[in-house]
Amino acid sequence: MDKELYDWLKREFIYSNLPKYHKLFKVWVSNINKDQIDGFTKQMAIQKEKLIGSERWGIISQINLSKYKNMD
Repeated sequence: MDKELYDWLKREFIYSNLPKYHKLFKVWVSNINKDQIDGFTKQMAIQKEKLIGSERWGIISQINLSKYKNMD
């Protein structure tokens, strides 16, 4: 998994989960399999290309990951 996908997954996790669950990110991301990585990569590309979920990309791309260093 490359850094761009990892950061996108982290932003999605932050956006989609309550703060009390943020501590579970490391466990969740470490259990993602190859097929899921492929699917998430396609989903990220679609969002970035503004095809589906473009409003979500605009929101999650603004999340400052430096505020969530404790999740790594």
